[in-house]
Amino acid sequence: MMRVRRKARRVPLLLIFMTLTSYFQAGQSVWSLGIPNQASFLGSIQHYCYAMGLNEEQAELCLENRELIVGVRYGARLAEKQCEYQFQYRRWNCSIPERDRNSLFHRITGTGTRESAFTYAISTAGVAYYIARQCAIDGDLKSCGCSRERRPKEVDKMAKEEEGVQFDWGGCGDNIQFGTSYAKQFMNAGEGGGQEHRDMRDQERARMNKHNNEVGVQVVRDTSKIVCKCHGITGSCNFKTCLRLLAEFVEIGNTLHEKYDTAVHVKLERKNAKNQLFIKRNREDQRRDSWNKRNFQKRPTKDTLVFLKVSPNYCRGNKDFPGTTGRFCSIDSYGVDSCDELCCKRGSVEVLLRTDKRCKCKFHWCCEIRCKTCSVEETKHRCR
Repeated sequence: MMRVRRKARRVPLLLIFMTLTSYFQAGQSVWSLGIPNQASFLGSIQHYCYAMGLNEEQAELCLENRELIVGVRYGARLAEKQCEYQFQYRRWNCSIPERDRNSLFHRITGTGTRESAFTYAISTAGVAYYIARQCAIDGDLKSCGCSRERRPKEVDKMAKEEEGVQFDWGGCGDNIQFGTSYAKQFMNAGEGGGQEHRDMRDQERARMNKHNNEVGVQVVRDTSKIVCKCHGITGSCNFKTCLRLLAEFVEIGNTLHEKYDTAVHVKLERKNAKNQLFIKRNREDQRRDSWNKRNFQKRPTKDTLVFLKVSPNYCRGNKDFPGTTGRFCSIDSYGVDSCDELCCKRGSVEVLLRTDKRCKCKFHWCCEIRCKTCSVEETKHRCR
């Protein structure tokens, strides 16, 4: 029995649970292979790493850190769902080209647009988020555990503000440092960005992608919160234990959405014998500053999303994006979800929808709630 127990611990419980429950995910899944036993699972890990649309360097990292690949995969799924939620009422609704759909990550590659910037940032944030949480809740991981962050100054400040209350730094906080570090390593793998890229366009895109990956992990760090819990005699709170926890992922999505709206247009230029990304000036600025170009080169800040190419309007469908025809819009709105904006001034048509909903629910002793099914009609508008 002891030999069997030691062997079973080779695969963390969280890893087994996530593997067996992977059926709910949409699209092709390399994990939905029935219920493999431990030996076949570990023996086939090489096949899994090379079957998820990863590049060569990422596949090697997958093999080196088998226990973390589930966190990478679920982080990618988390990012995809958040992207769809954030852009459900905008012309671009987080759709990606056919060529990118076989990859594990829901990203737009090779275009350099504002939308591509967001997909890279949210994907990296999703991986960092899930692994940071996985480290804290799965005690069987060998790569990481609870956070080892030193007591931050914020806790000392809270202790000064609340006299008579003892603040202790401890507990099992989310391992944000490990999660963000591994996410950067994994997501930047294969990007290069140095002199090995002879094609300036490849180097430009690689630098853009790495910059936006960094923005993603930075938002994960910046949105984290210090949470304190009371201890002591009932009704009192003379002792508090504090730890750092991740924010809800929707908050990270909201922050990156705001950065999407304020993203800056950049281009690769050479300065001080180095190729670097600089903010691209408009034509008026170029004419005004042509006499002293070198003095007006400005680099984007580290917390700003960057893009290389102006986005299409996503109004009409093409081989890469579906357009907005058939999308539901709000006839009374003046925002991005309005029929005027979403339908690109093509107009909309009224559609009568009938849905069944639970209604007239009553509690019956004991202990059951019984409901009837009511048919509800609702008028909606669809883009022409």
